Amino acid sequence: MFTQAVAAADLREWVRYPTGLETDCWLGDAENARVWKAQVKDISVGGFGLIHSTELAPGTVFQLRMKSNNLFLSDVLQAGVVHARLEGTGVWLMGCQFYLELDDAEKRAISS
Repeated sequence: MFTQAVAAADLREWVRYPTGLETDCWLGDAENARVWKAQVKDISVGGFGLIHSTELAPGTVFQLRMKSNNLFLSDVLQAGVVHARLEGTGVWLMGCQFYLELDDAEKRAISS
């Protein structure tokens, strides 16, 4: 489902909004998974940039819960990594795509 980007800027369909949201992420079932914290650099209705010290390979599907007092999103979202690049010493920026399309209320929350 996730394709590697030829030129990320050329493929963007939605406006990205900068953010510093903290998020809890995990692979697999939440009951048995090890949760790790990451930061959302920017977000759009189609995906987001995720900053973390560990790279997730393109194609990796994971669960996340974003933490914000101002942004209403579903309790748990599923996303996949489209591309990853080393941004600095031990910091990875991963371009991620929401696995399922956001509902209308979630889209409005991101763009408002």
